[in-house]
Amino acid sequence: MHPSEKTRQAMLQSLYKVYERWAARFSSACTIGCSTCCTRNVTMTTLEGGQAIRCLADNGRQDHLDTIFKNN
Repeated sequence: MHPSEKTRQAMLQSLYKVYERWAARFSSACTIGCSTCCTRNVTMTTLEGGQAIRCLADNGRQDHLDTIFKNN
């Protein structure tokens, strides 16, 4: 039996929290204005894509969604 969408989302959020705690121990090479690493060869699961879409919609960023879907 597969977990429900709500359960999968909760599991994903838990995974993000564990990763954030782990990653906080390290310094980052990221700088303001740099986006090379974040925009090349980016992969995500359907679950993560759905999360990103909901986050944009929930935070009033429908304009980003419109741009993304207009270009596809």
